[in-house]
Amino acid sequence: KNLSILNTEIQESQNIKNPVPTTLPGPEYVEQMLNDNICYICERAVEEGTDAYAALKRRMNDFEVNAHNKLLQENYTDLNKYKRRLLSELPSINDEITENNRKKSNLIKKRNKLSKEINDIFTDLGSDQRSDLETGATTAQQNINKLKSYRAEVKIKTTRLHAVENDLSKAKTALNENKAIRDSFVKKTDTTIVESVASHYIQMFVDSIGKLKDIAYKNLINELQSESNRLYALYLGNKQQGKIVFDKGARIVDEKTGQQLIDLNTGELVAEKLSVANSFLSLSAKKMNRSYPLIADAPSSDLDSDNTYNLTVNIGKSFDQIIIMSKDYSQFTDGQLNNLIEEADIKNFYKIENVMIDSNGPNSRTNKKSVTIKVK
Repeated sequence: KNLSILNTEIQESQNIKNPVPTTLPGPEYVEQMLNDNICYICERAVEEGTDAYAALKRRMNDFEVNAHNKLLQENYTDLNKYKRRLLSELPSINDEITENNRKKSNLIKKRNKLSKEINDIFTDLGSDQRSDLETGATTAQQNINKLKSYRAEVKIKTTRLHAVENDLSKAKTALNENKAIRDSFVKKTDTTIVESVASHYIQMFVDSIGKLKDIAYKNLINELQSESNRLYALYLGNKQQGKIVFDKGARIVDEKTGQQLIDLNTGELVAEKLSVANSFLSLSAKKMNRSYPLIADAPSSDLDSDNTYNLTVNIGKSFDQIIIMSKDYSQFTDGQLNNLIEEADIKNFYKIENVMIDSNGPNSRTNKKSVTIKVK
């Protein structure tokens, strides 16, 4: 509508009765004639106040009007371009608005659904005060972070302790060597001293004990490594990607290349730690003919269902008695649980359930109690 009004104004402004184009003569030429008071076309005088002078003034005014008309015409042309461009984009704009409204509606529905699921979870937990559980979860996360920090510090201090022990061992060896030199000197100066007479035998015993210690240490490392790999294969159902080696700590390497594997999943890393820890207990039982019971708190919390099953079946093969406390067995069906109990030769299996104290009462924590049920 506004463009039509502008176009009408342009047409009316361009309605000049003078048939001679405004470009003939040019505005500079007409202005010079007014300044000189002479018409250079007919070479006659043009005095101010005469009709000829007024005609030249009107001609100058036509030039100004024509310049304004030209500017209006250019603006009108540009506005028409913008109009056509806008009209071509309007359909896609409407489609984008419709699509964004649809996405927004879906996200609102999803948010409401998730909010309801979260509220249902808190209701099932039996808490009337959601903030209490959230505060407790935050506190638990903070405690877990502190525990991780403490474990890292313990690991660093343990490494430093091993370094100090190695330095101490070297110092003891140097001391024994110095004692041997002293005994040799004493023997040369006084052959009547018993230590001087037995210095060679004493040195032989010192050297023998040192060598036996090194041999025993290497044998122990080899046996621990072998037992760790045996347990590692059992816990992962013979689906392990590499083998455990003891080299400045336990790590998993490729059996062919010997390169350390760094892309292991959480379940494989947990199985590695359990294998190394349990290898000490397993070898102690074999070497000392004494069985040690094992109590494990959620050993399979980072494992999937298959590895949880394998771990439960095989972990008991290294110990005469083991007690496992975990919530991971709730993921199994009754049939799978019965098969696990039979295959793992579990002697006693208990589960803890929350039951309503008053069946007609509210679904609240205060109206619930935990009962122990013996499955086997």
